[in-house]
Amino acid sequence: MQTILSFLGLAASGALGWFALEFVGRPIRSFFDLRKEVRQQLLFLANIQTELPKPFIMLEDRSRKTFDRMVEAKRIKGRTLRELGTKMLAFAEGEQLAEPVLRKLGYDPRSAGDALMGLSNNLEHGEARARFSIAIEKALRFEA
Repeated sequence: MQTILSFLGLAASGALGWFALEFVGRPIRSFFDLRKEVRQQLLFLANIQTELPKPFIMLEDRSRKTFDRMVEAKRIKGRTLRELGTKMLAFAEGEQLAEPVLRKLGYDPRSAGDALMGLSNNLEHGEARARFSIAIEKALRFEA
């Protein structure tokens, strides 16, 4: 009888360990991978100029090329941030067991996703852009 109870206890411990690893551990690892991707992209996109100097006058073909490059850079930057925001929001909605654990650790995937989406729509320098950038850094605990 003692052997059977020991075996059942061992099996229950194994099942509990598997459950914790599969439904909490892996999603947390995925979150940190996504967090790393967000950080890499923010650093990569930080010095991509998307605003034209004021005043900008198109006098020659070179000015037109500069304008076209800026428009394309803004489109790519906005799309990249929007994709990251979508991934973060999907994580927050889909990993309901891991999100509370991450919140206890000081991370907020939902707020990070919302801020990434907001930043993708506010690429010009200004108060809104700064507010979204600060919200991302706070939600993902990036060092300033």
